Amino acid sequence: MKVVRRLFVLLLVAMLTACAAPKLTQQQAASIKSVGIVSLLPQELKYRKIGITVFNNEFKSLPVAGDALNVHARLSAEQYLRQSGKYQVKQILVRDEAAMAARLNARSLVMSHNVERIDKELADLAKTNNVDAVIVIAENFDAERGIFGLTMAMRAGLGDIRAAAAMAGIQVAGVTASKEIFMSSYPNPGMGAVVVRPDGKPWSYKLEENLDEATHQKIIKALLPDIAGMIDSAMSGAGMY
Repeated sequence: MKVVRRLFVLLLVAMLTACAAPKLTQQQAASIKSVGIVSLLPQELKYRKIGITVFNNEFKSLPVAGDALNVHARLSAEQYLRQSGKYQVKQILVRDEAAMAARLNARSLVMSHNVERIDKELADLAKTNNVDAVIVIAENFDAERGIFGLTMAMRAGLGDIRAAAAMAGIQVAGVTASKEIFMSSYPNPGMGAVVVRPDGKPWSYKLEENLDEATHQKIIKALLPDIAGMIDSAMSGAGMY
């Protein structure tokens, strides 16, 4: 019985170690002088109205002009790194952000960290752009925790909207040019940022009636501080300070 218990404890420790968030080692911290920033956020915002039954659920996506989410994410990461005074920073644009994001979040392979699915791509980007490491920012999806990427979530009652919040479901990871993972963070957006419609308009029970341009822009602006805060927290947690 003691042997079985000991094996169970050893297995549990191994599992926790495998899933633990990686951090910069002393050797990595000393060798990383330049960092590339890649952002794979979408050029749209998802709206989800969840009703009392599935028959009341509604979903829609609206475009985000000017690639604003990626521009903000890259700039936030760059500002954090430059303030530390330790790193040279380069923003890196990839040819097909949506395709790389799809590979990152693919369900076909179970990994300890999502970034393992594209670690070679990121290492190659680091070499091509002459940087020591690459940080990648992307949406995160975890239905069990209620995380569905960048979303405006509405909880409906009987004919009304009980709660509405903008939720920034993102992940932040870091890979060196030698394909070592030193960061893999999946922040929980919690309840999200509560948003009030412009001019105090009430939220309409029918999703489509909430999607005027002024409301859409206000929701995008509400997401930006949360995105920046999660990026800063991820890099701080990995030891990039």
